[in-house]
Amino acid sequence: MRTSRAFLPGHPSNGNRLAVHARVVQAAYTKLKGRVVRFLVKDVHLPEPTSILHELHDDDELRGKVLDLSDSARVEGPPFVVVRVAGMRRPCIVSVDRLRGRHKRAPVER
Repeated sequence: MRTSRAFLPGHPSNGNRLAVHARVVQAAYTKLKGRVVRFLVKDVHLPEPTSILHELHDDDELRGKVLDLSDSARVEGPPFVVVRVAGMRRPCIVSVDRLRGRHKRAPVER
């Protein structure tokens, strides 16, 4: 594999490359500063995506159907329920003492 001399440290064209990069960064700054933009949570570098979700949605109430109940409650304290929530790939596991409001009976699935 051959390395171009232009990529070697101290090569005269590296200064040009840095100047071009600085102009590109400045152009992006002036174009984007103050604009409203869109992006995916998974593309955020800082803060951690999980902390973003906690900040935005910790008080959102989820609703789902209980699929199962833990059997460890007899020994270790309050039981946990396994809940299927629409739109989520995996079920949620929640302590029974954290359930809110009235509990409706789910329709019988046939």
